[in-house]
Amino acid sequence: MSMAKRLMREINAAKNDKEANIELQFNDPNNITQLTGTFYGPEDTPYYHGKFIIDIIIPADYPFKPPVMKFHNKVYHPNISSVTGAICLDILKNKWSPVLTLKSTLISLQALLCDPAADDPQDAEVAKHYIKDRDSFNKTAKLWTEIYADPERLQQNGDLKEDQDDEGSSSDSENSDADSSDEVTKKSKTSSDGSSVSTSKYNNHSINEKKKSRKLKDVKEGDLYGIESGLIEIFLKKGYKYSGIVSVLRRNGLKRKEELYDDLIDTLVSQLDRE
Repeated sequence: MSMAKRLMREINAAKNDKEANIELQFNDPNNITQLTGTFYGPEDTPYYHGKFIIDIIIPADYPFKPPVMKFHNKVYHPNISSVTGAICLDILKNKWSPVLTLKSTLISLQALLCDPAADDPQDAEVAKHYIKDRDSFNKTAKLWTEIYADPERLQQNGDLKEDQDDEGSSSDSENSDADSSDEVTKKSKTSSDGSSVSTSKYNNHSINEKKKSRKLKDVKEGDLYGIESGLIEIFLKKGYKYSGIVSVLRRNGLKRKEELYDDLIDTLVSQLDRE
């Protein structure tokens, strides 16, 4: 089967699987190597109510080599770079199999939001936050979801593409192979450690739910990285600039003033003097 025909089958299989609630389309119908996938954040996670966009590049030897995927919008998660959107997930590397599809891979990314693997991080700063203070991490991840993954704002900014017409789309019978290879995803989803995750976490999202979300310009930089204002205030009183304080505290993985001790304060002051 040609790569173009397989990709068209995969796109149609995703579109026909209403339960999975995965969107997949070509960026340009004349270029089959670049696609965009989208899905909603799982329920009972700080990513709920967010819509996440995945940039996908298809290698020439797909499906024998994995697609290259990264998050288009920013995500606060141990296994996703908060800067580039790069993803640490084994099936995008050495655990890839030609049996997998773009839809099943996107579902695995959805499951990754449910079950971070902080012991194998893509973003060490975020992973440290996750391990040290889960409540603070969840608050920060939720804030990022409000700022960077609000569906209405993504639509307004043009980040979400209009659904394409299916010229030359495959028939239902042609979709059967892709549907069969993804059948397991209709029954359950698999987390990053291979355990089963209930599909109800993914499919109960209501597009009609309205939730006021904050904008980046309304959020202080310290809040964006889960740093307590009281910790920042200690160094503001010493005359240091806000942005420099946040930078040094992030570099040292500090979020709360209770983490400070005298020698550490001296070290931080020394670093701030060099900022």
